[in-house]
Amino acid sequence: MDFRKVFDSIPEEFDKWRTCYCDELFADVIEYSKLGFSKTALEIGSGTGQATEPILKTGCSYLAIELGENLAEYTKNKFSSYDNFQIVNADFETYDFGYNQFDLVYSAATIQWIPEEIGFPKVYDMLKSNGTFAMMLT
Repeated sequence: MDFRKVFDSIPEEFDKWRTCYCDELFADVIEYSKLGFSKTALEIGSGTGQATEPILKTGCSYLAIELGENLAEYTKNKFSSYDNFQIVNADFETYDFGYNQFDLVYSAATIQWIPEEIGFPKVYDMLKSNGTFAMMLT
């Protein structure tokens, strides 16, 4: 089994027991990145969405990429009421996002699983000029 998919078989349990993040953290990220209706955000490895809703509530155009098929489906259903929510079930390492697409790229306890020589240059290429990259590690 691919270690990156270890939680994919238990999305409900993962959602129930996974650590949540404090409101102040999101307030700081949102303020620093100036996130709002005219902005775009990408979440790398959304899991079941513990770090998703505060970003969605800004009204930005939100995209998540999630490797786990079950996690992606769970999260898609969880946030289906948001018109600005999109999720792609794919591998961040190989998915083509294009260049200069996002005002904010962020990862909540996922980026450490991506080889540095792949992840960081890819994030840099995806960010718009003056964009923000936020890493939340637990």
